[in-house]
Amino acid sequence: MKYVLGIFIAVSLFVSEIYADQMNCKVENGQVIVNEKESELFRIESSEVFDCIIADQYLMVARGSEGIEVYRLNKEKKPEKLQNIQTYGEVVRFKTDGQQIYAVLATYSQIPLVLKPDGKVSVTSFSNELLNKKTAGSVAGVTQQKPDLKEQKRPEGKVIEVTPGYAIINLGSKDGIEKNMKFEILSSELKKTYNLRTKSYEMMPSLEQTAVSPVVQVSEDRCMIRIGRGNRAYVGDVALLTEKPLSESLYAPSYEKDLQRIYGRVAPFIGVETLTVGTLISLMYDYTFSFPLKLEAGISNAGILFSTDNTSPFQIDIIPSYNTDLFEVGLGTGYSYSGHDLQRNFLFMQKVRLGAIDGLSFTMRNSFIYQEKHSSWSFVGADVAAGGVNKEGDPCDSGKEAEYEFAWNSLDIEISAPVSKSVNLFSHWAYSQAGWFMGEIGIKNFVRGNGGDGTLIIPVSIGGAAVFDYKKRKSHSLVCNPETNKMEYEKEWDEEGFGGPIVSIGIDYRWK
Repeated sequence: MKYVLGIFIAVSLFVSEIYADQMNCKVENGQVIVNEKESELFRIESSEVFDCIIADQYLMVARGSEGIEVYRLNKEKKPEKLQNIQTYGEVVRFKTDGQQIYAVLATYSQIPLVLKPDGKVSVTSFSNELLNKKTAGSVAGVTQQKPDLKEQKRPEGKVIEVTPGYAIINLGSKDGIEKNMKFEILSSELKKTYNLRTKSYEMMPSLEQTAVSPVVQVSEDRCMIRIGRGNRAYVGDVALLTEKPLSESLYAPSYEKDLQRIYGRVAPFIGVETLTVGTLISLMYDYTFSFPLKLEAGISNAGILFSTDNTSPFQIDIIPSYNTDLFEVGLGTGYSYSGHDLQRNFLFMQKVRLGAIDGLSFTMRNSFIYQEKHSSWSFVGADVAAGGVNKEGDPCDSGKEAEYEFAWNSLDIEISAPVSKSVNLFSHWAYSQAGWFMGEIGIKNFVRGNGGDGTLIIPVSIGGAAVFDYKKRKSHSLVCNPETNKMEYEKEWDEEGFGGPIVSIGIDYRWK
């Protein structure tokens, strides 16, 4: 069962007297037990029973999310059910103060319950009660006053619909809501919390503040608020009018959890002083878990060069990382493919991010490749270098095994900073010995959303890029080729770069 500790809700029940000393009720094992003095009168079985109270000849039962059940006690003091009233939150108990009755709910609003002569209980909008006062000044002679949030309880609504970057609340102009007013959003997400009433840990709405947002549109019975960057709102969250400052954060916005993301770009170029055409592309996917873990994988960079050899170097990355809103560090692996053999191998990846993904940030990826040493074919010895033989008489038996080493392979750096609510400025640089280089500066345009579910960002940039073509040539040095077991002239790689200016465009889309 769900128990929620809230603040008190005024229940305007105008009754003659509360006979607590003559007739009383209690809740035991899912039953409402009504006693008169020491004698039991009757029992009512019901699910999710939290508390009960008797006012005059009426019995009210708090049933959590099912609201309040109202019974009339007839002349034989037996219950006759009158109605079941619904509230915005879960009713967990009642409290009395003289002849005033209070109900403790799972929300922060006050919803008057009026007991009518026929025994029916009606629910009226507390927002309307606040706005019921009139004052002269309009053409019709009256105008509504705005709620004084410092002196009155704040009108409460609920989030009933969410679209990327916006949320709709079930309060409108009839409740006194106007454009540019602000709502505080309190999360209804269930979290394990200590319940003072039951003295145990239970799943309860956290009621944590997730946004303070402005009203941008108003209709008669609902309004729309803009959810700023780094803020969140979900269907069922509590919405309270507030005078708190807006909570949007441009430089350090939080990043939504359990979020999937796909992002990449294409940067075509035409070679300067050549007749070549090429492009650099990337396509990555990542998933941010609810705990501090992020997993990303894909083609971080791939160069395509339409030249005589049509070389196409690329790099594949797989990086798990420890991830928070303002910091990320990861170690992973990958594979690098090059136009020459010495840079084709598995990678050791490093990644670090300082700052928020959608705010002010610095991100760097660094990779090393584990490869055979370039000099491992050759061996030291004047007689062998001159074409002689070793002591065993084998011109290619150096007595040494092949040696391997970690060699630096690539570097990828990006710096990003917000310049407005919907635009970030960024600069990106990448180089790899596999065969590419690029540098660009541009903007990331938040076309839709605020960084969370449904967000679409289009980055565009200008800069320069180049893809390298590699060709073998023979040097003047003799080395031992272990494949042929013969002394041969060493083969070396010549690199030739082809590149020019680029105009890059990309995509960054996120979903749950």
